[in-house]
Amino acid sequence: MSKRLLSRVGFLLLFTLVWCSGCKSPDSASEVGTLTATPLSLADIVGTETPAAALVTSEPTLPVTVTLPTPTLIAPPGVLDAPRTGGALGELWHLADFRYGAHGDHLRVVWELVERRQSLPKYRVVEVDNAAQPFPGGADPGWGVARIDVVFSAVYADDYPLASSLPVELGEDPVVTRLGSYPTEDAALLGFSIGLAQPVRYEIYELSDPVRLVIDVFYP
Repeated sequence: MSKRLLSRVGFLLLFTLVWCSGCKSPDSASEVGTLTATPLSLADIVGTETPAAALVTSEPTLPVTVTLPTPTLIAPPGVLDAPRTGGALGELWHLADFRYGAHGDHLRVVWELVERRQSLPKYRVVEVDNAAQPFPGGADPGWGVARIDVVFSAVYADDYPLASSLPVELGEDPVVTRLGSYPTEDAALLGFSIGLAQPVRYEIYELSDPVRLVIDVFYP
């Protein structure tokens, strides 16, 4: 066989090999093809419907290994009109969550703020006689004999449906009758009230990371 003939045969074999390598079945092409992925949107991940949730949610029970710090105030039962102030002015704050939960011998109420800071916004807490110091709109016996009023300065709840979710009636609680808003005339003040069947002992805690004000209302 001449060199020219060998060259032609080699060329034909090479052409046939290249042509066959491109003739793969659809199944094999799908297995070795380039992998593509469509990014999921936030709606795909969390769903398009937001589950309904009350403004006031249950406060999870803290594990036994977690303890609160020393309270900033221990108010004994029957001591009224003794306001406690704390926190500091100078920053704007936004309410992230407002929740409560029963913890054995007390009811815990928690205000959590959005901002990650080490201090709390300025606040004022005082237990009052409901009849002697009624709301600005007039006395409401539905709050009980006494109230714990909590007023924050420079705290806003723009995205929190306070008006539609409060007050919350706590008919089965032995002491706390109602959780609701305390009306203030200043837009820079955000107020809450804890209705009480009788004057009780309560404790205040200031927590950070996240920033929270905690009030424990103790049962008699």
